[in-house]
Amino acid sequence: MKLRIFTLVVAAVYLLSACAGALDTEVTEATSPPAAAVEQIVTEAPSQAALVTQAPVTAEPEAQEPGAAQPEAETGVPVESESEQGAFLSGETVLYILPEESEARFLIDEVLLGEPFTVVGTTSALEGEITADLKDTSNSQVNIIVDLTTLLKDNGNRNGAIQRWILETGEPGNQTAEFKAGSISGMPDQVAVGETFDFQISGDFSVKGVTKELTFDGSAALVTEDRLEGTASTNVLYTEFTNIPRLPPQVASVEEDMVLEINFVAVGQ
Repeated sequence: MKLRIFTLVVAAVYLLSACAGALDTEVTEATSPPAAAVEQIVTEAPSQAALVTQAPVTAEPEAQEPGAAQPEAETGVPVESESEQGAFLSGETVLYILPEESEARFLIDEVLLGEPFTVVGTTSALEGEITADLKDTSNSQVNIIVDLTTLLKDNGNRNGAIQRWILETGEPGNQTAEFKAGSISGMPDQVAVGETFDFQISGDFSVKGVTKELTFDGSAALVTEDRLEGTASTNVLYTEFTNIPRLPPQVASVEEDMVLEINFVAVGQ
């Protein structure tokens, strides 16, 4: 009887031990990942070096269809237009004199109080137009009118003398001088923007009802395709157009040779 009870106790202890071992195994399996899963995490995670050295993937450019226009590369260099410096122009253009930027004048030498003296008379009251044939520069035309009533010299006495006695601008037909070109020579076959060129221009010059043919030597530059700047001059005997009735006592003599000059700016409209 005692032996049977002892056997039952031993069996009970053994069963309790087995149950406790099984419970520990279940807890361990529930809280720890399988070994295979751990191995997969370790081997598949990218290393730090791989993250740093891996180059970004560049997108491949889209293929252009055959014959399609290719985009032009940006060079940063501006493209010059035909109106910029050095461009050759062709065709006919009409330019108009700008009075506020132009001036007509005469220069004549005299002996004043025993000393040589140059008398200069100037005016900006002029108008006119220049028809420039840039295909054939010899066909260009020029017509300029100067208001002589505004001609000023170095003092009031001289101004009064030239208006009343020499040019007699009080008469309606004597108030202007006009130059109308008949021919132009010496110009280049083509006119380039920004380049200075020389020329000779001949035509009829009229003052006080007298008309004479004069030739001016000049130079000009087409600053832009619609702005012309230049100068021209000639020598003429003033006695061919008028005379000086009398000289004031302080003037011993006046040279017959006189210089006519014009500085002009003409622009398109």
